[in-house]
Amino acid sequence: MRYESDAGEVQSEACSSGRVSVISAARLSVTSPHGTTTWRRGSKQTVRWKLSEQVAASSYSARRKVNAPAGRGYRIVVEYWSGAKKLAGGQSTGRLTIKR
Repeated sequence: MRYESDAGEVQSEACSSGRVSVISAARLSVTSPHGTTTWRRGSKQTVRWKLSEQVAASSYSARRKVNAPAGRGYRIVVEYWSGAKKLAGGQSTGRLTIKR
């Protein structure tokens, strides 16, 4: 999971400590935050996403401390990787503002 600016610059990122099985036909959609949102830097926020596979969909969430610099125009990006290969990815809708 990472914060990106409108220009696609990575501002902050975190990796999960767990393992998830993902098939190559999976689609990932970030379900929260949704739309225009404001978070306070240093607060703990929950990001939620859904992994839609051919047979069933699974929902996931991660609670993280907001550690990107204050600013506007962020989006949350969630991706699953296996080694150097990205298996699935998605980003939040709308834009995120981070306040001090």
